[in-house]
Amino acid sequence: MEDQTNDSAAVEPFILHIPQGEIDDLKQRIAQTRWADKEVTDGSFQGTPLSIAQKVAKYWKDEYDWRRFEQNVNQYPQYTTRIDNLSIHFFHILSNEPNAKAILLTHGWPGSFVEFLKCIPLLIDPTSNGGRSDEAFHVVIPSLPGWGFTEPPKETGWNMEHTAKALVTLMEQRLGYEKWFAQGGDYGAAVTTLMAQMRPKGLVAIHLNLLLSIPKTLENPTDEESRALEAFHITQNEMSGWKWISSTRPQTIAYLLSDSAMGQAMWIYDKYQDWTDNSGDPEDALTLDEMLDNISVHWFSRSAGSISRTFWEDRHFNFDFGPVEMPVAILVFEKDIFKHPKKWAEKGYPNMIHFHTAAFGTSQYAIIMADAELEGSGDGFPRKRILAACEACRDNKIRCRPSEKPGVCRNVDQNLDPKAASQPAAGSSKSFSIDFAIPLKVEVEENFKSLQDAHADFFDSLISPDTGSGFSEGNATMYSVDSTPTSSTDADPTPDLHAKPSFNLASAESLLSSFHSMLCHFPCIVLDPDVSVSSLASTQPFVLLAILAAASGSRTIQGNSLYDEEFRKILGLKFVACGDRTVEILQGILIYCAWYPFHLRPRNKQPFRYIRMAAEVIHELELDQETPVDLVYPNALATAQQLNKIRAYLGYFYLASTLPAEWQARGNKPPVFTSWTESCCRILEGSTADNDIVLAYLVRLSSTATEALRAINDDKGHTHQQSRLVLLGLEAQLRDLESLIPPRIASTPVIYMQTLFVYLCLQDGVLLRLPRLSLHLIKGRPPLPPEASQLYSSVDNIQKLLGYILSLDETTMAKFSTADWCRFISGVILGIRLSLAIPECPDFDTSWVRSRLRFEEILERLCKDTDPIASAKPKVDVLSAMRTIMRIVRDKYVQRLSILENGPQMAHQKLSLGCPMLDGSMDEQLKLWQSVIDTDISTASLPGDIATSLSSDDEMILRDLWATTAGWANGDALPEW
Repeated sequence: MEDQTNDSAAVEPFILHIPQGEIDDLKQRIAQTRWADKEVTDGSFQGTPLSIAQKVAKYWKDEYDWRRFEQNVNQYPQYTTRIDNLSIHFFHILSNEPNAKAILLTHGWPGSFVEFLKCIPLLIDPTSNGGRSDEAFHVVIPSLPGWGFTEPPKETGWNMEHTAKALVTLMEQRLGYEKWFAQGGDYGAAVTTLMAQMRPKGLVAIHLNLLLSIPKTLENPTDEESRALEAFHITQNEMSGWKWISSTRPQTIAYLLSDSAMGQAMWIYDKYQDWTDNSGDPEDALTLDEMLDNISVHWFSRSAGSISRTFWEDRHFNFDFGPVEMPVAILVFEKDIFKHPKKWAEKGYPNMIHFHTAAFGTSQYAIIMADAELEGSGDGFPRKRILAACEACRDNKIRCRPSEKPGVCRNVDQNLDPKAASQPAAGSSKSFSIDFAIPLKVEVEENFKSLQDAHADFFDSLISPDTGSGFSEGNATMYSVDSTPTSSTDADPTPDLHAKPSFNLASAESLLSSFHSMLCHFPCIVLDPDVSVSSLASTQPFVLLAILAAASGSRTIQGNSLYDEEFRKILGLKFVACGDRTVEILQGILIYCAWYPFHLRPRNKQPFRYIRMAAEVIHELELDQETPVDLVYPNALATAQQLNKIRAYLGYFYLASTLPAEWQARGNKPPVFTSWTESCCRILEGSTADNDIVLAYLVRLSSTATEALRAINDDKGHTHQQSRLVLLGLEAQLRDLESLIPPRIASTPVIYMQTLFVYLCLQDGVLLRLPRLSLHLIKGRPPLPPEASQLYSSVDNIQKLLGYILSLDETTMAKFSTADWCRFISGVILGIRLSLAIPECPDFDTSWVRSRLRFEEILERLCKDTDPIASAKPKVDVLSAMRTIMRIVRDKYVQRLSILENGPQMAHQKLSLGCPMLDGSMDEQLKLWQSVIDTDISTASLPGDIATSLSSDDEMILRDLWATTAGWANGDALPEW
């Protein structure tokens, strides 16, 4: 079938999201329902009883959660494409199995794509559900024209034959499948049968659970045929009132169903009553949530009229389509009102390769039986099922789980009764523990004997982190996972690996709440706004532990040593001892490292080893390699699982490329921006979540900064002239990127600061090289000399960056990630260097910079109200420590200016990293500070000597550690900046 000339072959991503106003309108309509009077017969002979309708209405209005359904649906990639001037909505989920086949699943009435959702995992990943890898499929699930979120036709002619042609176009022209299979039930079976009769080039075989081969006349029918014919007439007469009105007056019924929410609900609920395998209540077969999922799709898509018109288009439909020569597999159901005799099937489908009669279930098989398949006994057939849902399961809107005991629900048999489970224990504790699954086969001994033999360096580092740096540069496959030192000098050196510390629940909930607002600074994961500590502890315990450690560290320098120690212990056990390489491990490492105060603890290289661990996980999971997400067409939308992997990969890329190389081991190289990185960024840029878009642009900006610094400082393959051309290209690339960033994203603190920082890398990159070596000490090509014009231009950007940071409130700054602090520190270093002499550019006028930048005033503002003497109980948090360091930097800067303007040059120049934390002058006080930040700051938990000092003069701690004992701060041997 050829496309119309106004069609486009584009396949566009689709995300299901109904505005809150429409959800509110639905609830209001339900509340204002004008109820019909009560039926006058028992049961459902006259339709759904009033009492049942009112029960459904109450649940739909008060308890049903549409957003839950949206989230479930959006974990699978959805798209739209135009075929015959109609926008077709469809799912396309790729299997990870290399030899997976493609299958088209076509729904029927009263269903929608909802009926196939639970089948998706069974089809794309059969090996995880008791199947074989050769049973895997790439799954395509369209919404029929005018159904669900496919556009309603605006003209006549869209009958089932037209639909069949459109779906062939979807599979072969839009998705490019050369071989594929098709399955259909109800109306979908008719469409699938027509496709088979068309014999498209790629269609290999079909599967049906409704047959289109009813003979017009029967001679000498068997008893089975007579019963079948009688049942068929019942379904086509007294049970087909819905079809007659739809096929004769579709517009009339459209007014009724489009205006009345409960009218639409009961129109469909009535079919579940008749067409599911139940003992009088459709909730025996489907939960109320499952029924309302489908009903709500019909309501929110406003498809009542267009669906009714479908039956008008096919009003002359009959059940004899003629023979189908293509290979066909058939499934019929013992519990269906009309059960198709195999004799009729053999006549209509001469190439029938499989015929099976299921002992239970109906043609609504997909939505009902997926759970039974998942709970199968291993022989390919579902277990026994319970015809009547138990009261507890029905009240709690969950499915009764079949057991081997006749008539007994497995929820009850295994003591999983939902009512009992929901009862809180008396006097419930306000603390909690996190249960980590550490495989027993590891057989870790209590005294670490076996682990010590296999990982001696890891053990030494874990128990005694002060012994050195851990592993050598050459041993890149092993990592140190040492614990934070305990506050007690007589602590047991062999921690109990099986102990589960109790954490304060209220504190943990507070930290989790705080972390939500921190996440925008490093959006490597997505957290549901309503997620609780208990739910994370059960589903993502390692991520929770990392979150608590990171959030507590943002509040105080020392953080919470219990969270920190538990994180390091579990990381050591899972990564080193158990060899775990999972996305959750990667996410936890990234979160922990992203808020670890590297800038305040620069001598501790351990977290950089964690980043190397993250690199290993990335490599082993092949997250940096091309995946099927982007192979079929360029605008592919990833699944929720794939998005988590993409976020983790890009989060690692951003973090690893942002940390200065001088803080890391020499073997750590910034990651390279590849075509796959580009694909991942593009996927996140198409997300509806702002944090995803932020992460994508952070990665792009970080890559530009890395390339700029490489061209300036480490580009051994190009001449200076060639490197300057590279910088010009990067600057043009940056300006193009700026124009593409949506304004709401560009205005976020993290993007705004990163953009300014990238400009500074292009303009002042050589001044960010640490240490500043003399030319005769540099091996290879020397760094690109700075240009005075670029240095002058950068002054305004430095002023913007530091001024913007100063404009932020303390709450925002306290949430800064390590990358944010790197930008701040770089801005300070550049401000100092541009204000003082620049040997690389002797003609540069530093006095102009001092008058323009007024850096001394900036430092004063950075130090404002940070004198610990001004407070009886000074805070020991990240901001207080950083501002205290800024006070020292300010004093040093003033002294340097005094020497520059009034005194002789220093007699002895000293190699310096340009930062008091890195030039060695702070080593002694770092040792003292370390003992404070790694323990609880309360007097009760401090070692005796420090506690005594604190109790006698607690207001002096920061001053003693950072100012009084810093010899260089007194003006002695000031290092070269």
